[in-house]
Amino acid sequence: MTDDDERLIITRDEHLRMRAQEYLTSVGNYMFPILAESDRPGLLDLWGTGIAVQKNGKYYLCTAEHTIKRLLGNEGREIFIGTGDIDTPGSVYLLPLAYNTHWRFHTTAALDLAVLPIPKLLDGLTFFPFEKISRGYAPAMRGHYFLAGYPVSQNKLRDVNPRGEPKRTGILSVIVSIDQALDFKADGMNTTDFLGFKYQKVYVEGELHEFGVGLRGVSGGGLWFFPNEVIENPYLAGVFIEWHKSKNGYATLGKHLKDLFD
Repeated sequence: MTDDDERLIITRDEHLRMRAQEYLTSVGNYMFPILAESDRPGLLDLWGTGIAVQKNGKYYLCTAEHTIKRLLGNEGREIFIGTGDIDTPGSVYLLPLAYNTHWRFHTTAALDLAVLPIPKLLDGLTFFPFEKISRGYAPAMRGHYFLAGYPVSQNKLRDVNPRGEPKRTGILSVIVSIDQALDFKADGMNTTDFLGFKYQKVYVEGELHEFGVGLRGVSGGGLWFFPNEVIENPYLAGVFIEWHKSKNGYATLGKHLKDLFD
C-alpha cells in the first residue's frame, strides 16, 4: 500500500461529515434564519428556521407554527428573515407587519406547521419546488436523511445594521438515521404523522465529536432525503419541530405541509 492509498482511507464518521457538507450545498439556499429584535437595542435574536417553497409561480415561507406564534404573541414583534449571510448589509429582510395576519396554520395543531404566502420573490432566497415535497416515508428506499437549520447557540445575536467584516451565518448540518421504532408515544408523537430519529453529540474514545449542537432554533428547518445519496436530487421529507430530553428528534411529514398550499 502506498502513502497515497493510505490518505484515501477515511473513517465512516469522516465520510458522513464530508457528505453532509455536500448535501448542505444542495439545500442550504432553500432555508433561512427567522429573527426578531433583541431586548438589546440594535441587535437581532434568532428564533427559528424557515424553508422557501414555490408552487405554480407563487412563493411561500414555511416553518414551525410554535416559532411564529411565539413572535406574534410577543406584542406583535416584527419578524426578520435572513436572505444570505445575515451579517452582510442588505441581507436581512423585514417582513411587513401586515403579513402577520396571513400566516396559515395547520388545523391539526400537533403537526406544528406554518406557511406564509408572499407576493413576490425575495432577493437572496432560493425557492424549493413544491413538487419535490415527499408525501410519505419509504423505509426500503436507499439514501440519506439530512437535517439542517440555524441553531440558537451558533447565531445568538446579530447587528441590525452590521459593520465590519461579514462572517458566515452558523448552520447545522447532520445526517440522521430515521428510526420509527423509537418510543413515539412517550414523546406524545406517532409514526403516522412524524419521522423520528436519535440525535446527540457523539463521544468516540472520550473525545467529543461535534456532529451537531443543541437543536433549539432549528425548528422549522428541513429534514431532507437524498435518494441513493444523489446530491443533485433532494426531496423535502419533513419539517423539524421537536427535540426531546430523550435525544429523540421529530419532523412532521411533508404530506401535511402540502395541505397549507393553494
